[in-house]
Amino acid sequence: MSFSDKLGAAVFLLMSGVTFGLGTWQAKRYNWKVDLIAKRTNKLNAEEILLPSCEQNKYFDAVEDEWMYRRVRCKGVFDFSKSILLGPRAPPLGTEILERSAVSPSGYFLITPLVQENGETVLVNQGWIPKNYVDDETGKVGEEMIKKLGIGSVDIVGVVAPTEFPGQFTPSNMPEKRKFFWLDIAEMKRICDAPRNAWFIDRVESDKAPSNYAYPAPRPIESYMNFKVNPYTHIGYSATW
Repeated sequence: MSFSDKLGAAVFLLMSGVTFGLGTWQAKRYNWKVDLIAKRTNKLNAEEILLPSCEQNKYFDAVEDEWMYRRVRCKGVFDFSKSILLGPRAPPLGTEILERSAVSPSGYFLITPLVQENGETVLVNQGWIPKNYVDDETGKVGEEMIKKLGIGSVDIVGVVAPTEFPGQFTPSNMPEKRKFFWLDIAEMKRICDAPRNAWFIDRVESDKAPSNYAYPAPRPIESYMNFKVNPYTHIGYSATW
């Protein structure tokens, strides 16, 4: 066998090994994604529970732990003076947008500390609001919306949510203006004077939500099952390799 034949055979074997390895890796990713979806579905479908004391929040802002994606309920009073805007962002997939022709397609998530009856603070992502609901000069939500959100004690049903990680081109957050481009839960707790182990939850669609909650639009439960890469994509990659 000539040198060129040996070289060709070596390259072929190398490429075969690489493609086999990539295909096997995608198959493992498929099984991991299926298991992840099953676990998250079980958590989201489980009966809602009373939000535990912050002392039980041992993982703080972890992406996955025993409490993440559990449906919880809590009661308290919102402190709108410490509200934070996260965005601009499009509404979550599945969000019901009222007066679609009259509102901006871009908007913000409104995050407000809720002081519970036991004195503990929980950060609540109240939902998505259109950009035109925010005052351009102050960068804050108008007083009229605050009145609609409820003054006094309110009941909240939510899902324990994870923090985010910025992309390569994501702008830096502006905590001094209480405006965030990506969800940095630890920093949000800091500027809200909340303890490190305070809970962060997304308010979700529930029959317990007040009828005057047009905006902020709560996050649909099914949106937690949206993944950038679904299991069938991994199978497609595996078959391709």
